[in-house]
Amino acid sequence: GLTLGAKVTLVRRGGVIPNVEGVVEPGAEPVVIPTECPSCGSSVVREKDFLYCTTPRTCRRAVIGQLSHYAATCDMLGFGDSILEQCYDAALLRTPADFYTLKWEALANLERSGEKIARKLVAEVDKKKSLEVATFLRALGIGELGKHVSAILADRYHTLDAILGVTEEELAGTHGIGETIARSVVTGLAEARPEI
Repeated sequence: GLTLGAKVTLVRRGGVIPNVEGVVEPGAEPVVIPTECPSCGSSVVREKDFLYCTTPRTCRRAVIGQLSHYAATCDMLGFGDSILEQCYDAALLRTPADFYTLKWEALANLERSGEKIARKLVAEVDKKKSLEVATFLRALGIGELGKHVSAILADRYHTLDAILGVTEEELAGTHGIGETIARSVVTGLAEARPEI
């Protein structure tokens, strides 16, 4: 029964998360759930509470989001949305691996950039050429592969090659990881393998 402009009753659940309990006074317009990605126009799919573009590998906003996640997780300073958008538009960045081929000369041509900023950005990437396995796994942006699961994988298997060889059944049998998480992680790692 939610509508735009409605007055609702909210209750803090678990002391933090607000939950809409009900509509006190309806608004004038219905809430229309988008059927197309606002960035690329592809159809969207709903998974739980989220809408996702169905073509994330070619969607400008989704690719920039993946690049942003990678840079933030690896703690590469200076790669904010503006720089990432310009890098995407200039075809300098399309995948996380592209960070490692950036040249300061190409970055210097970006708006509000220059040699000094470009060299700093490349230096940030150079500092992150060697990453802890758990950090790298988190940076990939695979569903269910957050701090907890990446730490378990790194502690138990130690190397990226060993982690890539883990089966769904083996991972599901690990304490703290169930079938759903194991399926998501193993599938995500298989899909990301060419990029890895």
